[in-house]
Amino acid sequence: MDATTTVFVLLTVLVGVITGQQLLSVHPERDVLLTGQHLQLNCDSLSLSPQMTWKFHSMQDGSSHIITDNGGQGGAQYSITVTESESHVRSTLHVDGITTDQGGIFVCQDLRQPSVTPKTASVVVLGSDPVCSLTPENPVEGENVTLNCQILSAGQWMPSMEWTGPQGVIPMQELIVEKETHRLSVSYRVEASRNMDFTLFNSRTFFNKPTQEPLPYSFSHHFHALQVQYPAGVLTVDPIKDVYNPGDRVACVSDGYPTPTVEWRDDKSILRCQGSVLLITKEMEGHREFSCFATSTIRDRPTYVRKTMKLFVHVDEAAPSMEKLVDPEDNICVMHPLEVELTTSQEGLENTSVFAGSADSFGSPQEEATGSILLIPIAIASVALLLVILGVACFCSTKHRRQKQGLESCQNLNNDVYLRTCGGDARGVQPNHAQPNQYATAFGVQDPESAATAGFKKSGEEEDFDDNSSGFYSELIAPEDLPIKRTPEPPALRRDLSPFSQASQDIGEDGYLMPQLVLR
Repeated sequence: MDATTTVFVLLTVLVGVITGQQLLSVHPERDVLLTGQHLQLNCDSLSLSPQMTWKFHSMQDGSSHIITDNGGQGGAQYSITVTESESHVRSTLHVDGITTDQGGIFVCQDLRQPSVTPKTASVVVLGSDPVCSLTPENPVEGENVTLNCQILSAGQWMPSMEWTGPQGVIPMQELIVEKETHRLSVSYRVEASRNMDFTLFNSRTFFNKPTQEPLPYSFSHHFHALQVQYPAGVLTVDPIKDVYNPGDRVACVSDGYPTPTVEWRDDKSILRCQGSVLLITKEMEGHREFSCFATSTIRDRPTYVRKTMKLFVHVDEAAPSMEKLVDPEDNICVMHPLEVELTTSQEGLENTSVFAGSADSFGSPQEEATGSILLIPIAIASVALLLVILGVACFCSTKHRRQKQGLESCQNLNNDVYLRTCGGDARGVQPNHAQPNQYATAFGVQDPESAATAGFKKSGEEEDFDDNSSGFYSELIAPEDLPIKRTPEPPALRRDLSPFSQASQDIGEDGYLMPQLVLR
């Protein structure tokens, strides 16, 4: 230094002593860093030709050591630079890629001024992001979830943590500070929301001097540690215009987690394609309605939202060809058949859906992507539908004919009594007192005349029906030697008021005769 500078420094020192200004200062006095970040501390001295040095005091094991400049090489990467100005000398300490082992007290001292009090900087190092566990895992929006978050903190003090949601700060249920392991744990029981953030903060207030205003010192680090599943929500379509031209693209975007799948549909046809971007083609000329569907699947339950929009597409003679509209880099939705031969490679169209003429129709660059591939399955489906209709008509006609024949065969009993094959033994309903040989005829006995003497028995009692009509239930028990097959447990009699009652005497699958008389 020259004489002028020396005099200036002496005057500065004298003024500092008179006013109480510190001859040695460190800034910042406190800092909070995440593992891997860069630390920079400045130490300024007003002394003449100071000899400044840095020391580190660990808060974990209480050890101390002098910091040497290793140029940022190996181990703890320290570097120290010294700069001079007309007013002071500055020593700057750099720590690259700080770790939790370097959380503690950094001390700056002027070795040539033992009477000057060393100055310190308190540095807290946090162990990367908080580690949080959720119960249950992958919560759905609206469910109650328990959050347990833990973070490693190395330094002179421990920070605070909090969760914030749509309604503000969420009160914690439990806070655990492990001083030996320097870990901070918090527990919350909250309702899962898509807008939840985790904040690590400190809001202590430090004082420079009692006579001065407090100097607030605070920091905060925000983490989005909670991933909540929620269904597809609001659909946004962009751009919205009065007139669209071939080559325009309309994007449909939806929120939701997991990411919803987006599909476009032409409301005038069954054409559809997957992809968030709808490509406007000349085949869409005129007024058309298109719908955008966004589908989410959460815990195997699909939900969807729909947005319908009207498009007016104007086509002029200079409309671009499809090969100029299709961009291999985009996941676009081409709704209508392509009329030109695409020269784009198959590899570039892997993410392009084309209906009709799907992405599969791009077998080679020489193949035309047309809608003819759909003609074969449509023809097959049409033939199958025609066969089903003919089969149903034939079945209904046969059934009606058998019902009519059966009803006519039972008129010998009574106009109010009909026979129906519903399973069971020789049971029936006898509203009027029909003779045993009439029952035998109805039930297929080969010799009706012998029925009266064959041992048929009748039993029954009057019963009022729901429609206020009355009838007389009668059960005929056939003797064992009659040519009638019997089931072990015949079903109970039932009254059938349907418009038609089948009256044929079919043999069931088990080989038993299955008749039943039905009251009209």
